[in-house]
Amino acid sequence: MPRSARRSNRWTPGSASSPSRAATSRLPPRSPSPPSWAAQLRERSSGVARHSLHLEGRAIDVRLAGVACAHLAGRALDLTRGGVGYYRRSDFVHLDTGAFRTWKG
Repeated sequence: MPRSARRSNRWTPGSASSPSRAATSRLPPRSPSPPSWAAQLRERSSGVARHSLHLEGRAIDVRLAGVACAHLAGRALDLTRGGVGYYRRSDFVHLDTGAFRTWKG
């Protein structure tokens, strides 16, 4: 297949799947402080890190039906981006937008 005919999996500005200016201009501005739910989570939980990226809306704990968490963690590690924590006993993967690092819980 000629190089020009190959499809790219990378998003590029202006591509059909990119958000339009009109759509992104309607988004509310980012809050300078964590939302109130983050403060409530911090107060009520004993297992939350003091400076958790969850509290900034920059992290998520993931479990996908039909996908082994070990496989999901492995694919996330392949990206070498952000934080990837694999919690085998609790059966979830933590993903965040911080510096690349890995751990097992």
